[in-house]
Amino acid sequence: MRNRLQRIWRETTSTRHMIQIDDLTPGKEYLFRAAYAGSNPSRKWSDPVSSYVL
Repeated sequence: MRNRLQRIWRETTSTRHMIQIDDLTPGKEYLFRAAYAGSNPSRKWSDPVSSYVL
């Protein structure tokens, strides 16, 4: 899993609890993680979650 975590992350910002991410390739595995962005500029990221796109 370490090699997968070293890849480039694409950042998407939203104020909603659910978002749609476009332009993903079917059959490919992706890693997702979330962070809270409040008044503190530093972010605490969640552990990555892997999922395949159907």
